[in-house]
Amino acid sequence: MSVGTWECFQMQMRSRLSCAALTALAACSAKIQTRHLDIEPHFDYPLCQGNLELYEARIEAHEEVLGLSLDAPLGLDIWAPQDWWSHAFWKCGTKSRRGCYKPTSHRVFAQFSDELIAHEFVHAIVRSSGYMDPLFTEGLAEALSKSNGFGYHAPLVDQDSKDLDYQTAGHFVRWLIETRGMDCVKGVLGSKSANLFSDFRSACGNSFVEAVSEYSTAAPWFYPSPFSCAGDEIAPQEGELVVAVDFDCDRLDVRANGPSLAVSRIVRIDTPGRYHVWTSAPAFTLGSCAREFILDAPKFYSAQDYAVPPHWALPSAFFAGGRVHTLDLEAGSLELTVITTWDELTHEVVIAPASPEIPVAIQ
Repeated sequence: MSVGTWECFQMQMRSRLSCAALTALAACSAKIQTRHLDIEPHFDYPLCQGNLELYEARIEAHEEVLGLSLDAPLGLDIWAPQDWWSHAFWKCGTKSRRGCYKPTSHRVFAQFSDELIAHEFVHAIVRSSGYMDPLFTEGLAEALSKSNGFGYHAPLVDQDSKDLDYQTAGHFVRWLIETRGMDCVKGVLGSKSANLFSDFRSACGNSFVEAVSEYSTAAPWFYPSPFSCAGDEIAPQEGELVVAVDFDCDRLDVRANGPSLAVSRIVRIDTPGRYHVWTSAPAFTLGSCAREFILDAPKFYSAQDYAVPPHWALPSAFFAGGRVHTLDLEAGSLELTVITTWDELTHEVVIAPASPEIPVAIQ
């Protein structure tokens, strides 16, 4: 029996949706409404509560650091990456890569990617109909949505967005925020092209050319993402950590990603050494948490040098579940993401110091 119009309307009115409701929602092509968003997923699988809470948290974090408020509701149309180029990329014109924000309709069109969607949220909050130089508008969106490092080109103004070095733009704007404050960047966002350099001097304290020169010699090599490893930490007790993971789609920490579900935990390793890591889930990833600036470029990186990649090299390492992995772990915080399918919703993870015998919890 198909979902009726009244049931669709009721589901639209809810900001917290159960997994069953979300599945039904897809059947009637209804939209999901949250505090700030009017979401329309263009795929057959549901979003979980963790996806919705993640979007809301990103918007609120952006609003706080920018000192601006989003005009709600913001439309959000999401496509699976494999469907974007055949079904939706034209909505953003020929210049866009994987997503865009359209001020006229106050909607974001994007591939299903947390970083990309967070990038477009910045554009929606900073919303303006006047001239905005891509170095600062795209750079601000990059700076507030991901980690930032040096790009291939020096910062340049009066470039078309399709020619912009996004990595440079994000890193430069992040450096401006860290050294001169958000008011410096906000002071040039609405500048006319002819006034850009004078507005920059007024807002940032020196000329654009002087700032670029200082940036090229003094900026840290790497800035971590503002959202790196968010959440409470858990640590092994008496050397062993056993974690039960519940993948109920209605939980705030459960995120859907197509045919899979994911839950992340921040694990603190106090004692470096060799550890056994095991889960009953089909797969897991481990990534080093990035919470500090890196001033100088590290030595040449090789994947064989690390069991878990440094946060500046790769987001995380992927491991198959169902067997024991013996890993050399450094002291610090790790982001553990456990991945399962929709028909396996309860799993365990064990992290324990390596010994000649496999820990009892794994057997």
